[in-house]
Amino acid sequence: SVSLLSHFLNFILMKKLILLSALYGVFFGINTMKAQDADTKKSFLTTGVSINIPKEHSITVYGGVSTSPEHTQIAMVMPNIKINKYISFMPLYVFLKSPQAHSKEAKEHQVNAMLTFSLPLDKQGKWILQNRNTYLHRFIVGGEDFDFYRGRLGIVHRAKIFDKSVNFFAHDEIFIDLKKGDFARNRVYLGADIKLFNWLNPQFFYIYQSHKNHASPNNHLFVIAAIIPLGNHGFFGAKK
Repeated sequence: SVSLLSHFLNFILMKKLILLSALYGVFFGINTMKAQDADTKKSFLTTGVSINIPKEHSITVYGGVSTSPEHTQIAMVMPNIKINKYISFMPLYVFLKSPQAHSKEAKEHQVNAMLTFSLPLDKQGKWILQNRNTYLHRFIVGGEDFDFYRGRLGIVHRAKIFDKSVNFFAHDEIFIDLKKGDFARNRVYLGADIKLFNWLNPQFFYIYQSHKNHASPNNHLFVIAAIIPLGNHGFFGAKK
C-alpha cells in the first residue's frame, strides 16, 4: 500500500541521514578540532564509523564535540588488533583543540599503546574479566609533554535485551605520571554499548574521576557515541 511504501522510504532515508551525519561528524571533528587536557574536563557527544579488517581486527574513527559552551572538539583513531581470544592490542591516536583566552587555541596530540587481557569467567562467555595496560604520551603544542602509565581493571557482562546484544561494563583505571613517578588520576567507568540495529551501535559512558593536584576538577563526565558499522552497509566487506 501507499502507507507501507511511505514508511519504508522514510526508514531508508533515516538510515542514510544517520550515516551521513556520522561521517560528517568524524571528518568535521578531524579537520576543525577546537583542549589542553580537554578529555579530563569535558563531556562529549561523538559520532563514528567502524571498519572490519581481516582476521577479526577493526578500526574505529570518532569525531565529537564537547557539551561545554566553547564546544571543544575531539577526534580519535582506534585500530583494534586481536592477537588471540584473550589478548588484543590497540594503538590509539587522539587530537584535541580548544579555544583559549585572547583568541588563542590549545592543541594536543595523544598517542596510546594499549594491551588488553580478557579472561572469560563462565563457559558461556557472558562475564569477562578485563585488564588493560596503557602507555600514554601527550604532546601539547607550545607546552610540556607528559608520559603516563594507565592501568585498568574491570568486568564486562554480555546480555540480550529485547533480542538486542548489549555489553555492560564497569572499570577502574589509575594514571601514573612516569616523569614524576607518582599517582596522577583515578577514573571509574560505567557504561554500555548496544547493537541496536544492523546499521547503528550506540555507546554510553559515565566517568567519575579524581585528581591529585587539581583544585577543582570536573569529576563527572559523560560520553554518548553513535557508531556506524560500515561493513553492514556494504563498505569494506559484504553486508550481514
